[in-house]
Amino acid sequence: AAQNTARVCQWTLSSMQPAVMSGCPATAAAGTEAERLQCVSVGCVGDDEHGRFLAKGTRQDNVRTEYAVHRSLGTGVCAVIVSGPSRCLVSNYGAWMDYPLEHLTSVWDSVVRRSAIIYMSGFFVESCSAAALRLAAHARDSRCKGAGALLAVNLSAEYVCRGAGQDLVDIVQLADVVFANVPEARELAKVCGFWNDGDSVECLAQKLRAVHRRKCVGDPARSRGDVCVCADGSRSHSGGGSAEALPARRTVVLTRGQLPVVWCGVVSTDNADFANGVCVRHFPVERVGDITDTNGAGDAFVGGYLSGLARNLSHDVCVKIAIASARCVVQQVGCTIPTEKLTFNV
Repeated sequence: AAQNTARVCQWTLSSMQPAVMSGCPATAAAGTEAERLQCVSVGCVGDDEHGRFLAKGTRQDNVRTEYAVHRSLGTGVCAVIVSGPSRCLVSNYGAWMDYPLEHLTSVWDSVVRRSAIIYMSGFFVESCSAAALRLAAHARDSRCKGAGALLAVNLSAEYVCRGAGQDLVDIVQLADVVFANVPEARELAKVCGFWNDGDSVECLAQKLRAVHRRKCVGDPARSRGDVCVCADGSRSHSGGGSAEALPARRTVVLTRGQLPVVWCGVVSTDNADFANGVCVRHFPVERVGDITDTNGAGDAFVGGYLSGLARNLSHDVCVKIAIASARCVVQQVGCTIPTEKLTFNV
């Protein structure tokens, strides 16, 4: 899923004029001008034809791959049945569920430290929560040091919200941007304990945006409630009374198929009281007459949005790029990158 997002992000970036680049899944390197436009995909594959096929196809889409290669498990595969706008997926996770933390350490200096945006799916949190927590802690600490790494998280699936549980909640609390569809957001709200029957989608978005972040008085760990996530991704306990609340600048983006996208975030950071600047906005989705395959639509949406953030564009424009990206992909078979450049109306 995150790799598809990387491929779409790279495609949409190549459709824009050159500008300062950041971000992509799982991470994006920032160095020379060429690297600023480079998405990097980090994950785990098997030593087999499926893994080599993934690497070849991803590189053909100009995305750099940094894979851990599992010697005993095969590359994860997924079978999809598509019927009109509906689909059913059956997966064999394989190597995907055994991402080694030591691989993240091996690419830490060459990829992670040079990243301006770190994006992870809920699937990654489920496969290696220790690596996910370490990445989230790095993003938080780099922001506190002024480096400005942004953390974007996709909830990915309802069962992931249930299965990853507190690990996913911990990471959402550190996230700058949270992507989800409404059922996923509702499931996480249930895990957090703040879902009420009858809550509107707008109310749900505001609740997810308000999941607070807290910092410990000491460094490098900062607490949320009475639990700290340290710089190495480990947890420790701390008295909640000594913690200081961080301003929440989080953006929540909820997709609803062909219904308007719900966006919740801060519209002005000039005001010290961020709560007064929070708003919920709706972005219409132009109806697609001929849907070929909805597989990868959500991944494409996120890829388009991240490419806009990478260009330091406004959230309005980011959503419009995201919608245009998803619109193109649902008219292809699978998450296929079109040969032509993306066009959209600002």
